[in-house]
Amino acid sequence: MPDMLPVEVQIISGSKKKKYQFQVIRNRELCPYFTLYSLYNTILVAEKLRGDACLRMLLPLYAVVQNRFEEARIKGVKFQIELQERIKSSRIKGVRVDKKAVKPGEEIQATVVLSRRRA
Repeated sequence: MPDMLPVEVQIISGSKKKKYQFQVIRNRELCPYFTLYSLYNTILVAEKLRGDACLRMLLPLYAVVQNRFEEARIKGVKFQIELQERIKSSRIKGVRVDKKAVKPGEEIQATVVLSRRRA
């Protein structure tokens, strides 16, 4: 069996919470894309599709997996997505992580900074 990366997605919509768990193959080139596709489908299953935001959320994962200095061994990936019923449009202004360097096995927290889109 191929080496697999565990992925956990928690979708919060109002007072409802649903947790989904799945695995994607650990592959330097394909892992971010399989994770994106699976995350997109998870949101679809929850019947709360929200455009192309998923792609932008996965950029930090892609950067870690594509690390040119050393292969990163990611223990697992967890997403927490809060869906709101009203329509909003935002632009990702930046992504920050809580550490500049990590050791194998350490967790990192990524913060996505959004700004409102102007029509």
